[in-house]
Amino acid sequence: MLKRCLPPMKNVLVPSVLRPLLSQSSCINVNQIRTTIIMKRKHPVQLFKEGNLPRIKRRNELYDIVEIQHTKPTPDIKCILTEYVEGVGGKGDVVEIKRSLFRNQLYPLKLAIYASPENLAENELLVKDMAASNQPRLTAFAKKTMNKLEKLHLPIPMSGDNPWTLNKQHVKLALRKVGVEVEEHCITLPEEPITQKQDLHILISVNNFEPQKIDAYIRIVYKDPSKNDLEELPQIWREDDQSES
Repeated sequence: MLKRCLPPMKNVLVPSVLRPLLSQSSCINVNQIRTTIIMKRKHPVQLFKEGNLPRIKRRNELYDIVEIQHTKPTPDIKCILTEYVEGVGGKGDVVEIKRSLFRNQLYPLKLAIYASPENLAENELLVKDMAASNQPRLTAFAKKTMNKLEKLHLPIPMSGDNPWTLNKQHVKLALRKVGVEVEEHCITLPEEPITQKQDLHILISVNNFEPQKIDAYIRIVYKDPSKNDLEELPQIWREDDQSES
């Protein structure tokens, strides 16, 4: 009975199911999937005589899974940045980033290329040319510093017992108290002398880029602690900033 049903079923299935699928096979998107599973036998096959086939028993068909490769996270990829990328690096930096970030965002937008030997050699020459021409480089740390300075409201402590005139040394010490180390030649003060308590703007250049304007104010400090206002200096470098990245 079953044998009699097979030929008609074959004639029905092939034209109605298989042939339409085969005719539209060009529209089927077939992607390669990493499904490699490494296993080993629980009970190895016993030795056999030369010229004879091994005798496979039921217990030889039991396996232990050693590794499932398609469930392991893919390693980071090494690439070269062709432009500055926020939180990653600047032009010419060789970095290791997630493959999804490289393939889905940076590489399609031509912001990064593969770190092949040819590209690495070409990038090395580019970095040398930039250094020889004194061309400023916007690094990830420099950009982070500029963003921090932009949000800073800098208090500059000055004496309330003696006359004074604001200079770059005062600003440098005030920046050091909030965790920023700056050379004096990177600081630009207002043209008019500052000799009393007031709000002001200061320019600070980072890596020879366009100076960053920061807000500041004069804080008067007296030798007598009872005359001083209780004020906590702001900290711009915080551990919780890592959550933003």
